[in-house]
Amino acid sequence: MSAGPLDPTPLVVGVDGGGSRTRVLLCDASGAALARVEGPASALQPGQESVAADVIKQLIGEALAKAERTETRPAVCVVGVAGAGQERAAQALWSALAQRRIADDVSVQADATIAMDDAFGESAGVLLIAGTGSVAYSKSTDGRTERCGGWGPNIGDEGSAHWLGRRALSVVTAAHDGREPGDGIDRCDSHGARA
Repeated sequence: MSAGPLDPTPLVVGVDGGGSRTRVLLCDASGAALARVEGPASALQPGQESVAADVIKQLIGEALAKAERTETRPAVCVVGVAGAGQERAAQALWSALAQRRIADDVSVQADATIAMDDAFGESAGVLLIAGTGSVAYSKSTDGRTERCGGWGPNIGDEGSAHWLGRRALSVVTAAHDGREPGDGIDRCDSHGARA
């Protein structure tokens, strides 16, 4: 059944999809939370939009089951997902979600866009997201937005968990090889014994 004008309690779904996990919030039309679920990552990877759509559909199904509303298709679903800042990727995910009929009306936005809206509403502000990946956004008083970073783990994401982990491993291996000072890092020989 489709939520709509004849449904006295239409449902609204919000999806926050990142590189580590996806969170889904199911609400009624007044904004009262009915169910929250969390599952695997749904950040967009090139050519893998259908994988993200499958994760999102599964989690929405779990939220509907938790709220005992499995026979109702949500009226609106807003998806904020990492990687959707690229128009082609956002359009491909929208198409994949529309094919899966997850809601009557689906909106796909970048994760930073929904975070900016949540943090600042109509006001100006600067937002730094540093999780699995990293990106910075700003919004001016006239509504213009600017972005810095968010280029992914292979060429950017400075300050992200992935970047910090890689930097730490680089320092440890360089210290082990003698290319960097040890500075308190225990060095090991090839058999694992302390040098």
